Amino acid sequence: MSKMGRPSSYDQAYVAQAEKLSALGATDVEMADFFEIDVRTFYRWQNEHEDFCQALKAGKAISDERV
Repeated sequence: MSKMGRPSSYDQAYVAQAEKLSALGATDVEMADFFEIDVRTFYRWQNEHEDFCQALKAGKAISDERV
């Protein structure tokens, strides 16, 4: 069975970038803009890629500690 639709633009290298951006306090919308994707795609990546989601949580924890 073939998948329908366009292939994902997700790249494993985005994990480190997402953690850095979230540690700097970037919002989800700002990060979606950085990756040049729609915010809905950004949320889908979080659901589909556990390592991406965990990187965001780790980065946000760092920025939350500073506040």
